[in-house]
Amino acid sequence: MLIEKEKIDLNEVLVEVKILLKGVNKKEVVINCLASDAMEFVDCMAENEVSITSAAQRKKFENSFYFFDDYVKKETVGANILDVKLFTIPFFMDEDDKTYNFQIATYRA
Repeated sequence: MLIEKEKIDLNEVLVEVKILLKGVNKKEVVINCLASDAMEFVDCMAENEVSITSAAQRKKFENSFYFFDDYVKKETVGANILDVKLFTIPFFMDEDDKTYNFQIATYRA
C-alpha cells in the first residue's frame, strides 16, 4: 500500500511490533512503538551499520540489545537481538521522493 510522505510522520505514528524470543517462555511480546523505532530495529536486526547516526545507537548495535518505548503500556521493553526467534513488524519503505510503500515485515531465525 502506498502512502504519501507528506501525510505521515514516522516519528509520531504508533505501530504494533510482535516479537517471539528464544527460550522456555513462548509468550509473544507486543510492543506499541513509533514507526521510526520499528524501522531502526529492523536495521539493527539486519546489522545495517550505515543507519547508525549517534553514540547511543552505536552502543545498542554493539551490545546486541534494542530498547523500545511502549507508548500504550508506558514502559521500556528491552530485547536481546540474538534471542529474537520471530518478529512481525509494520515497515515503511521509500518508494520514491513522495511516497512510502507500507509493508508487514516478518523475520524467522
